[in-house]
Amino acid sequence: MKIVMTDIDGSTLCPKNITHLTMTDTADAACSSVALKFKDKERIGEINSVKVYDGDKAVFCGFCDCQRVTADGDGFECYIYARSSACLLVDSQAKPFTFNCPSARQLWCEYAKALGFSYSLPEYYCKEKYEISSGTSCFGAINNFVTALSGSEIYINAQNELCLRQESQDIKSLSKYDIISASSVINRSEPISKISFRREQDNGYNAHMESGFVIDKGISRERFVNLNSVASWQRDNTVYRRLKGYTQSYMLLEVTVAGHIDEELYQRYSFHGDIGDFDDYILTEKKYTFDGSRERTRLTLRKSIDIGDVMYVD
Repeated sequence: MKIVMTDIDGSTLCPKNITHLTMTDTADAACSSVALKFKDKERIGEINSVKVYDGDKAVFCGFCDCQRVTADGDGFECYIYARSSACLLVDSQAKPFTFNCPSARQLWCEYAKALGFSYSLPEYYCKEKYEISSGTSCFGAINNFVTALSGSEIYINAQNELCLRQESQDIKSLSKYDIISASSVINRSEPISKISFRREQDNGYNAHMESGFVIDKGISRERFVNLNSVASWQRDNTVYRRLKGYTQSYMLLEVTVAGHIDEELYQRYSFHGDIGDFDDYILTEKKYTFDGSRERTRLTLRKSIDIGDVMYVD
C-alpha cells in the first residue's frame, strides 16, 4: 500500500516506516476510514487529506479527522485517523426545503456537486413532494430519497462518485483466497417479528407488518413506530426496510484472508469449509490490517433473507 498525505500548506508526505495500518469499509456507515501509525525523523505538519493506493489504483480518498505526534528518542511516532470524502456530505447539513417532483440528479446538484462529487446514480425521480427536514445531512438528503425509491442506499467511492449499492450479478468463491480462519455466527438478539405503525389518518398504531421468517424462528418482538411525518409514498418502503434491517446480522460469515482484497461491498460469495456450506452470502464489511510485516483482510458477509413480510390493518 502507498499512502499519500497532504498538509494544509500543500506539501505531500509518503510515510515509509509504517508500523500499523487499518482500513475499514462497511455498508452500515457512509464513511470508510483509515487509521495509520508510522515513524518519522522530523515532525510532520498539520495533515488535511489522505489517499491510499493499491498499486496505481486509489482505494481510499479522505480527510484527516485526528492526528497525534509523539516525540521519542528515535524521532517522532505519528498517528493519523481519516474518514473518506463522504464525510463532507455527512458533516454538512442540508438546507431544509420541500421539493416538488424532484430527481436524484437535482438533489446531487443542490447538495453534492459543489463539494466536488460526480454523479453515477441511476436517474431516479418521483411525482410527489419530497421534504428535507431540519437537521438532515447532505448525505441523508440524497440517500433517503434514493433509498425510498430503489430500496438501496448510496455510497461514495474512492473516485468521489455517488454510486448505488447493488448486489453483484455473479457469485464468487472465497476458496480462491488464502484463508486464515472462518467463523459462522447466528445472532438471535436483533430480529423483530412485528412493527406496528401509526399513519396520519390513524388514531392509534393500527397498521402492522410482520416477518414470517422471524416468527418461524420462534422469535417474538414488537416495535411501535410513528410515521405521521413520513410521506405516504415513502411509508411502506420505510417500514419494510426497518423490519428487514433487524435481520441483517442474523446469519453472518466472518472470514480472515491473507493480503488485501480489492472487491466492492455487496459482492456475492459462496464458501465451503469445515464449518459448513455457505451459498450466496453478501460482502458487507472489509477490514484490512497491516502490522509492519503481515497483511490480512477480515471479511464480514451476511445472508440475504426473505423476511416473508405481511402487512395488515386492524
